[in-house]
Amino acid sequence: MTSDSSSATGSLVLSDRRTLVVVCLMFFFSGAAGLVYEVLWLKELGLLFGNTAHAAATTLAAFFLGLGVGAHAFGRMVSGIKRPLRMYAGLEAAVALSALLYFILLDLHYMIYEPLYQVLDGYPALWLFAKWLLAMTLLFLPAFFMGGTLPVIGQYVIPRQDCIGRTGTLVYAVNIGGAGCGALLAGFFLPPWLGFNGAYFFAVFLNLAIAALAWWLDGHGGITPGNAPLRPSSKTQANPVNHRDVIIIISFTSGFISLALQVLWTRMFAQVLQNSVYTFSIIVVTFLLALSAGALVATVLARSRLLPGAVTVMMSALAGLLIVMTPSLFMYVTDNMSYLGAQRSWAAYLALIFLVALVVLFVPVTAMGTVFPYLMRWCESQSRGTGRAIGELAAANTVGALIGALMAGFVFIDGLGLWLSIRVCGFMYFVLALLVFMRLRPAGYVLLPAVVGIVLSLTVFNTVLPVVSIDPARESLLAVWQGSAANVAVVNKSGSLRIKVDNYYTLGSSAARQFEMDQTHIPLLAHHQPERILYIGLGTGITAGAALSHPVKSVVVAELVSEAVNASKLFFKPYVNGLFDDARVKVVTEDGRNYLLGRRQNYDVVIADLFIPWKAGTGSLYTREHYQAVLNRLDPGGMFVQWLPMYQVSKREFGIIAHTMLDVFPQVTIWRGDFLADRNILALIGHADGTPYSIQASRSQMQFMDDKQSGNPNEALLHLMYYCGNLTQAGELVSGYPINRDNRPEIEYSAPKSHRLNQAGLLPWFDGMAMISFLDQVFLKAPVDNDPYLRDLTPQQRQFAILGNIHHRAKILVHQGHKDEAKGMLLFIKSELAKNGLVK
Repeated sequence: MTSDSSSATGSLVLSDRRTLVVVCLMFFFSGAAGLVYEVLWLKELGLLFGNTAHAAATTLAAFFLGLGVGAHAFGRMVSGIKRPLRMYAGLEAAVALSALLYFILLDLHYMIYEPLYQVLDGYPALWLFAKWLLAMTLLFLPAFFMGGTLPVIGQYVIPRQDCIGRTGTLVYAVNIGGAGCGALLAGFFLPPWLGFNGAYFFAVFLNLAIAALAWWLDGHGGITPGNAPLRPSSKTQANPVNHRDVIIIISFTSGFISLALQVLWTRMFAQVLQNSVYTFSIIVVTFLLALSAGALVATVLARSRLLPGAVTVMMSALAGLLIVMTPSLFMYVTDNMSYLGAQRSWAAYLALIFLVALVVLFVPVTAMGTVFPYLMRWCESQSRGTGRAIGELAAANTVGALIGALMAGFVFIDGLGLWLSIRVCGFMYFVLALLVFMRLRPAGYVLLPAVVGIVLSLTVFNTVLPVVSIDPARESLLAVWQGSAANVAVVNKSGSLRIKVDNYYTLGSSAARQFEMDQTHIPLLAHHQPERILYIGLGTGITAGAALSHPVKSVVVAELVSEAVNASKLFFKPYVNGLFDDARVKVVTEDGRNYLLGRRQNYDVVIADLFIPWKAGTGSLYTREHYQAVLNRLDPGGMFVQWLPMYQVSKREFGIIAHTMLDVFPQVTIWRGDFLADRNILALIGHADGTPYSIQASRSQMQFMDDKQSGNPNEALLHLMYYCGNLTQAGELVSGYPINRDNRPEIEYSAPKSHRLNQAGLLPWFDGMAMISFLDQVFLKAPVDNDPYLRDLTPQQRQFAILGNIHHRAKILVHQGHKDEAKGMLLFIKSELAKNGLVK
């Protein structure tokens, strides 16, 4: 250290490069820990509040408010601190300790959640505000301390005012790069390796290690306590003009646009991706790395002699121009929203997604990411303390980010649609450039990019882009909704109606009406007296509507996506059996798991829809905690029906889900949903107790159903052909698989890989003959004559379960071209049915 800058100083001189490297490493890992926390908080509070876009926006609002308040408060406080590095150590330790309080507070929140839900049910705005308050109590304190780290570390590493730009931007770039690393760890590695709790403690350990290192460095790094006066920049005027208001406006607007675009671009990519936890993580990682690259560009620009106002105008206009272009570039790169990487292996698929994200996002985000950190260069002329200047910038930027995330989640997509919302964000950068130009009037040429960008955004790039990708030869688009949760479309395909979510995921079809109705008929016929039914997921509404053909007293349907409810109401009324007109029915737009958690009402039957296993958030509907919550809401004799798309799960995923249900329910039985040769569905039915099957109850319900009145009492035996065995008795077949828990989300991290392996032809789905062979093993381990669930049936009646498996095997053999092998089976089945008057 030089004598003139180290006497009585607690700030780092730039010549001490080794110490600067250590500080940058600390701040890198601090950023990584911060993103691990953020990812885990969003996940955990999604389980508590529901996996809705509004709940996620509420959580982010609480987190960013804490960051903003912390940045402002500690920015002001640090200017009077003689040893800022010691304060930084304290902040990192405080983050870790306050983060540990999260576990205690979370348990408390689960205790008060149900009574609070009861009080505020029916008042959605108040309930959303209550969720925000709950998130505040959990997240505000650690976020508050996180927010203080940037201004405090800035006070330490920047000894002179003319160094704010070049050093502050570098430190910021390192921190954002660390955040990208944290997003990668939290999205790909830590939860499957350590579980969510283990990942959380990993982040706590990082904070404590950083705190210890900073404390040691303060006492042993050759730094003398004190507070060096800031030297004014040699490049600033003697009487600098106060541009603080403009700088704060730019900082706020930059944060607003940045977070709004992160939400919007994530939705954009959701139209062409698998939409698993991995693909979402790739988008976040790409975004953060590009922001870090932008900060590095700002570091280079801060070392130049260019006027800060001119640079800000140029970079804002460039960012706006590039942002406005992203929808058209995205359509070009994805060939008009074609599904990406359909036949690629897992590694090749991830590489492709990362490449496409880089091509579409990296340059515009880098340009956008230059604007905020470059403001530190502008602060050199404002004669304010380093920490205070950086704190004010960070606070304004964070509050802007908070509002941007809320506006994108609650207003932009619903009101403007995806493409227009992105363009509006780009247009805001042009307006920002004009604002700076009119205030500062730098050289006239810097206005040119803004003018060109505005003209282009209003003409060339203001083209109408499709929202849904359809095959014009077979499909026609009937309606589309762009909502906060998803894009939902109703499509006519070859004469049948279907609901598509985010372009490539089908919720159901009128062509599959009978199969969708059977998802209700099969389990309800197995119940003694189904009166109160809860559906988790609406789909087309056909499945829930089928319940009205049974002697039910109430039907509740919890659907996460409000636009799906609109689609069903408007287009599927002829198929839903009066679902939306019957006084017994209540359709709520709510996360099904969250609805169960908050309600005290019990049910006879809870039916879970065919959820896509690899989709982010869906794994929480297959966890032990969710199944336990369902069990707690079942009346005696009650049943929980977990329908599984066997054409979307591998043997491992099926084994995990089955073992998890066995760990919760006293009895689990298996039922088939069809006799198709492929693309089969199965139901795992968890029973609240050991209530056996009643053929009399099944007959009674069939007599009640209009479409089942054949007059033959033996018709109820056909229902037994859907029965596939007692999994509880055959539990050893799946006991070797792990249990899916909230803390250990096996399905959420396993299913996406299985999906890609299947697409690449490397892993078969667990349907067809593989499924039938497994069901044969179930009957071997749990013979029907010893099955306690069938104990009230005669030996002849029990054999119909075996007939069902034989019939299904024969159907598959015929489909595979083995008609001779299937012929004997089919003749035997026909003979057995004829004995009971079920065929002529």
